Amino acid sequence: VAGVVGREGARRQEDDPMPVAAEGFVTPRLHGWVDAGRYLAREPALPVQGKRGCAQYCLYCTYRMIEGSSWRVRDPVAVVDEIADTMRHTQAREFEFVDSIFNEPEGYLELLLEELLRRGVKARFCASSLSPKGLTAGQLRLMERAGMTALVITPESAAGATLAALQKGFDEDEVNQAAELLGRSRLRALWCFLVGAPQED
Repeated sequence: VAGVVGREGARRQEDDPMPVAAEGFVTPRLHGWVDAGRYLAREPALPVQGKRGCAQYCLYCTYRMIEGSSWRVRDPVAVVDEIADTMRHTQAREFEFVDSIFNEPEGYLELLLEELLRRGVKARFCASSLSPKGLTAGQLRLMERAGMTALVITPESAAGATLAALQKGFDEDEVNQAAELLGRSRLRALWCFLVGAPQED
């Protein structure tokens, strides 16, 4: 089966952090594959994925092994098509972006949310993994305009030594700046931290 990797004889893929267009993505049709009504009765948000893979090197994370070590981005038009099609066929009006890191690679978040706005999609959105790295007030305003209501931000620590040991790719100042920006926004944020990480005292 194409895309299946076995334990024996599998060659490790070379790292390629540059985002590439994701050819051959199967366009999800959740309303055709699952009983969306039963799903929505238990969980109000349907998952949406704009990209796969991750080019970061966080010490503890499995995304690189599961989805690959480079960004494979979907055309934002196709992502919004999926959302609009799901809204036509189900009662879903809330969607969760479940990308490994919602605001990477640089520029993709803007393309995706601007397409939602251009198409006039009236839904609520949340994101399950936002990074403090490079987060801007402009991005947060764009999220609010596009219908984003909540997000999960995953710094894992607010201490520089621990962030470096975890290989998070951002520092303590960026965590503090993200906290200040989010505190001034209308978005609800759930912050996730690890306990017992390297270099804690």
